[in-house]
Amino acid sequence: MVCSDTSASQSIISIKQDEDKLVPVDPTKLFGIAGEAGDRVNFTEFIIANVKLYELRNNTRLSTHAVAHLTRGELAKALRKGFFEHVQNHACECSSVQGHDFACAYACISRSLSWTERMHANEQIACAQSPYMCNLLLAGYDEKTGPSLYWMDYLATLNKINTGGTGYGAWLA
Repeated sequence: MVCSDTSASQSIISIKQDEDKLVPVDPTKLFGIAGEAGDRVNFTEFIIANVKLYELRNNTRLSTHAVAHLTRGELAKALRKGFFEHVQNHACECSSVQGHDFACAYACISRSLSWTERMHANEQIACAQSPYMCNLLLAGYDEKTGPSLYWMDYLATLNKINTGGTGYGAWLA
């Protein structure tokens, strides 16, 4: 059994009472997703499109295990984007033996830009792509393995579980 509330809220304000947080991936898999409304919709549509594309190209349906790992991989990829992609191509003139790490890159960029340029660069970095702020449960049934349930958070943690909850309801369960 998979169930969900239907309220969409921001802080203490209830915005909507008919939000569907259970999203079918295919006939045997279902996402139960919590988090920011835009991230929920964009991320689930992206994963569903990729699962369908795989099925069309290979004429076979992905298992629940495979969809869980695809989803986790995409969460991890989005988490790593943004500032790191921006500084990856930045030429650093420091003599660090450790290489070009995050702190070094930020310091080099900060030294080479004026205050106004730095603020504009920070805005571009923040808008490039941010992580999907959503936690989810993936429930599915496969012919060979039977039912399975996976839990993922926005930090791309993946766990196979027997029972679980996510969102505000997880605190009350």
